[in-house]
Amino acid sequence: MGRRLRRLFWVICAAFALRACVLEPVRMTDDSMVPRLNEGDIVFVSKVSYGLRVPGAGALLLEWKQPQKGELVLVASMSDPPATVLRRIANVPGEQIQLPGKDPQILKADEYFLLAETQAEALDSRLFGPLARRFIVGKATHVWPSKTSSASGGSGVESSKSIWRLPQRIL
Repeated sequence: MGRRLRRLFWVICAAFALRACVLEPVRMTDDSMVPRLNEGDIVFVSKVSYGLRVPGAGALLLEWKQPQKGELVLVASMSDPPATVLRRIANVPGEQIQLPGKDPQILKADEYFLLAETQAEALDSRLFGPLARRFIVGKATHVWPSKTSSASGGSGVESSKSIWRLPQRIL
């Protein structure tokens, strides 16, 4: 019995380490990314796409790739209370952005402008401005559609297909 408990302990530790450092499933809880993602979809985020981070602290140890324009990323938002959200990179460092009623601005070396897919009052760079690179947690790679969304972006109608289908690439 003790041997099984030790084995179970190490399996649980490995699962937590994998989720904290490599791949995290994130469930969509709103409709801010429709039509690409629907509420209830599970998005798999690769936390090693851009580099290696310290789990929990979020500090980058090694960076081997910069986030690119058009990629869907998981970001630690600056909202209160703090939350993580999926957003698309609209502008990358060095590009100029123009917000309504403000002067044009060039993004600094570590700043990204992120947008939700919908024009609704979503939590994105239109609200909180450019986001520093350190807040980008990882890159979304696959989606597991919920039972209530279609693979193409969703009618919100109950699907007759089983949820047990392979995740699809979203980028």
